[in-house]
Amino acid sequence: FPSHDMAGITRTPSIVNDVKNFATTPTTGLGVVLSSNISKNFDFTLSTQTNYSEQNNSAQPQLNLAYINQENKVKFNLMPWKKLVLSTEFTQLIYNVINDPLSQNILLWNAGIGYKFLKKDAAEIRLTAFDILNQNQSIARNLTDTYTEDVYTNILRQYVMLNFSWKFSTF
Repeated sequence: FPSHDMAGITRTPSIVNDVKNFATTPTTGLGVVLSSNISKNFDFTLSTQTNYSEQNNSAQPQLNLAYINQENKVKFNLMPWKKLVLSTEFTQLIYNVINDPLSQNILLWNAGIGYKFLKKDAAEIRLTAFDILNQNQSIARNLTDTYTEDVYTNILRQYVMLNFSWKFSTF
């Protein structure tokens, strides 16, 4: 059970409307990963990561903000027959800005099927569907000592990709 934890604080001085301001941002986070290769035909990974942050402004407390970001992930790879590879990955992204309508709960699901061939399974052809639930979004919040900015970006959403890979190290 490897875990990931972190904590930090930043304090940024500035002048806002001729008034001295300190933007203090404490951040803390914790994560856990459970991963296993049960056999050469099946492996999985379960993980979760949670981060909590605040921004506190001495001169402009109306810009104070607290938020929690969480990512939960489940991944499986299965080889039900000698050359066939099935994989799926399900991710839940939670962006919870406290008392803010920007809060989101996004579910991402990717799944693929592949076939290994050539000597020592050196090559694989794989068909993967991304964002099967069509929920992928790109929304970011930038916090500074003088403003809060919400950024919406156009991104590639639902798509299917055919991939060919070849391990040259098997020669």
